[in-house]
Amino acid sequence: VNGKSIMGLMMIAAEKDSILTLKIFGEDEEEAMNELVNLINNKFEE
Repeated sequence: VNGKSIMGLMMIAAEKDSILTLKIFGEDEEEAMNELVNLINNKFEE
């Protein structure tokens, strides 16, 4: 899923305790990884 698409990320529909592998590349990869982890941990602020 392209990480630039919030809808694409939400459509993953991973169940609780699913294991996800995130691969992030680019100049701001560390910041992007932190933001994605926060979104996932906060259940996309639902």
